[in-house]
Amino acid sequence: MLPYFILASAGDPRVTAFQLALKKQQQPAATVLSYLDLIQSSDNTVAALGQAPCILRIDSTGRCQQTYRQLLIKGGAVLQANQQAALSPSQVNQQCKEKGRIIAPQQLYAGYHAVLSLLNSQLNTLNTVQLMNHPSDILLAQDKVSCHQHLSHHSVPVPQSLGHIQNYDQLREVMQQLNIPRIFIKQRHSSAASGIIALETSGSKIQVKTTIETNLRANNELALFNTRRLRHLNNEADIATLVNSLCTLGVHVERWIPKAQVSGLNADLRILMIKGKACHKVLRLSKTPMTNLHLLNQRDSADTLKQKMTTQAWDAMINSCEKAAQCFPQSLYVALDVVVSIGLKKHAIIEVNALGDFLKDTYYQGFSPQELEIASLAEVS
Repeated sequence: MLPYFILASAGDPRVTAFQLALKKQQQPAATVLSYLDLIQSSDNTVAALGQAPCILRIDSTGRCQQTYRQLLIKGGAVLQANQQAALSPSQVNQQCKEKGRIIAPQQLYAGYHAVLSLLNSQLNTLNTVQLMNHPSDILLAQDKVSCHQHLSHHSVPVPQSLGHIQNYDQLREVMQQLNIPRIFIKQRHSSAASGIIALETSGSKIQVKTTIETNLRANNELALFNTRRLRHLNNEADIATLVNSLCTLGVHVERWIPKAQVSGLNADLRILMIKGKACHKVLRLSKTPMTNLHLLNQRDSADTLKQKMTTQAWDAMINSCEKAAQCFPQSLYVALDVVVSIGLKKHAIIEVNALGDFLKDTYYQGFSPQELEIASLAEVS
């Protein structure tokens, strides 16, 4: 078996989980490559990978604040080179001191894109590195607008997009034109329900549920922060201010599909696709429109929802998941967030997570996600 390398942040629990999976599969521990080292000099990272044939797993940057800052600074240089506005290194360092602040997601993505793209181009010259997940697939999944278009182009069911929304007034106009009373506003480059707004209207009434807290500064700058406790707004002026602020960071807006109900809770699924097959599944349950588990929501067996659906409806959903996985052919695995409509007949892929296999206490045929990935590679080597 080829040796493993992991591109990640030291001490991240994802690294620990993968190392444990290697041990259970009687494989040597993987060599951990630091994102910080990659950002500072990709040559050193590529040199380590180029010594002999190997397998590379690209994992999340995790919660490493130093990596976060360096990617923002890198992204600022990229944006400035393209004559686009960007936070300076001093502004990045200052804002990073504020816990939970949403900081220039487009700039962060620009930095991550630059780093992974350079790594990919250098790996192409080696021809000795087998990738578990491909940089281009990762970058596509982390751009919600492009990913939505990609899935739609390949006839994967996705929520209806409202197009390029730049401000609140335009949003309300488009909602009226398309007769869409309920929508989700998501940051174009984000994950884990960061900076998300669920907006619904009924006649002249409007209300919002959001994971965003706001803080108006002395210079009239509205700083945005993530929170685990959902905020409820029904004052249109406040809602407009919030939406306008989020739009400046880049957004993806889509129709809000009412979710299936399980025990009176909103339900959706996280499904891990490995080699194109639906393997590990987690049912996520919430009293709110946001079901992300880190928001302290409940989890259950996917069979709980499966038993409420017809065989035809369940099989159609799995078929859509397989079709979505085929849209990322260069990656061994990809995780999907799937919503089944309240009528239990229709479904849609609402998120693609190229790095979304960190599912605790979840097994398929006795394997954890990472164990099954390793076993799958062992079958073909």
